[in-house]
Amino acid sequence: LHAWEGMRTCAEELGDNEAYAVACEQLGARCADPGRGAAFWEQSALAWLKLGSPFETRAESALDASFARDPTRPIAFDRLFRRVRERKDHDKLLALIARRLEVTEDRPEIAKLFWEQARVLREKGDPEAALEALEHVTTYDENHVGALALRGEIFIRRGLFEEAAESLAKLARVEAAPPKNRVTAGVAAVDLYENKLGRYDLALDVLVALHQARLTTLPVRERLARAAARTGAWVEATSI
Repeated sequence: LHAWEGMRTCAEELGDNEAYAVACEQLGARCADPGRGAAFWEQSALAWLKLGSPFETRAESALDASFARDPTRPIAFDRLFRRVRERKDHDKLLALIARRLEVTEDRPEIAKLFWEQARVLREKGDPEAALEALEHVTTYDENHVGALALRGEIFIRRGLFEEAAESLAKLARVEAAPPKNRVTAGVAAVDLYENKLGRYDLALDVLVALHQARLTTLPVRERLARAAARTGAWVEATSI
């Protein structure tokens, strides 16, 4: 330990990233305390990343080791998570998420992790598990744009049109959501209410909400006028 710490200190003073990374690896492997060991592995990973693409494998191995010893370290987890997600290694990503969920108490992060879990499970062809993860997302963030949209998509594929329309209609009313997402979700909800459920009153409610938010295009306003006339809401129909 003493020799490797001496090498690490000298390498840091000299700006020798490779020697620094190697020394941190050795210290991380030798420290009995998991937290200290994880910190050295994290420093090693960051040093390897500074050296560029020839050392990508060494960097990820160091991130793996850091996360394995102490999953609470935010930097090591974030760097490792992003790399695994980018190359779409779904099984490893799910394992990382599960381990991180065991140690974090940050509500926004928990919502984000469950959202990523749901997205991966959907891509793996497991809609039931994806829906379960989405329930957790909306528990922590009831207006999560991605979760509401994905719930609507999964419900449509399963033929659960009422649940899909409800989720999409809620997304259409989320003020913080991007306008394009709100309009897309709202029109999809209206299609379901009109063509699958025969609930023209609920379709009108969604369209009016979009119109009041000043998000309607000409085609949406035409649909609003028709929906209003169909339900006998003549004041709304004539004003539109």
